[in-house]
Amino acid sequence: MSVSAKELKRRSRAILSGRYSLPMGAFAVSQVISTCISLPFDISLQSNPTVFQFIISELATAIISLLYIVLKGGQAYVHLNMARGKNASIADVFRYFSRRPDRFILSGIILIGILLPVVLPAAVVTILALTNGTIGIYIAVFAIWAVTLIPIIVISLTYSLTIYLLVERPSASLPDIFRESRQMMKGNKRSRFYLGLSFFGMYLLCILSLGIGFLWIIPYRNQAYTEFYLSIKGEQRGEVRKEWEK
Repeated sequence: MSVSAKELKRRSRAILSGRYSLPMGAFAVSQVISTCISLPFDISLQSNPTVFQFIISELATAIISLLYIVLKGGQAYVHLNMARGKNASIADVFRYFSRRPDRFILSGIILIGILLPVVLPAAVVTILALTNGTIGIYIAVFAIWAVTLIPIIVISLTYSLTIYLLVERPSASLPDIFRESRQMMKGNKRSRFYLGLSFFGMYLLCILSLGIGFLWIIPYRNQAYTEFYLSIKGEQRGEVRKEWEK
């Protein structure tokens, strides 16, 4: 049984109290790296991009997102250690670049493969919108993405625990990792969805702060997601023992 979003967020605040700089730094480092790599491709789309430029940009985004998964593994390691009262450091963000990064990258490729049949029709319509640009096409783009969003959310929730399982089960095969995530999320997708939705108001405030607020909210959200994973896993813990205070 999963724990309520309110309780997961309470636990997360208690864990982050007095130690917020660590997950904030881990998130900031990851974002700076991915932003610097993607910046040239984003600039290429600023004025009248061609279909070729759009396709290249999308391919680059996919490759960068695969590399980012390795950084996310490091972030997950930090949050898991914090939840268990163990020490961690910002350097742990790069931990899995030297510990089978291929497992993380391949997990991303598998997830893209699962999502591709769902996303492909919407992507084709979007490319047509760039070449034609009629009102009818734009309406079709909006409608098809609205419909496509539902299976995307379901699939994303189903495999939302893979990053933690990759960290905690380094010897497990990728099919086993994905299978275990599916099994663990049976009956828990709604709770995970509500947990994510509970941060929506905070996201709006972050946008009003020109994005600066995300430095606080994303680590908070990631810690709550970590607590969700541990609750689904059935890991019983009392009050977190803060080894770093000793």
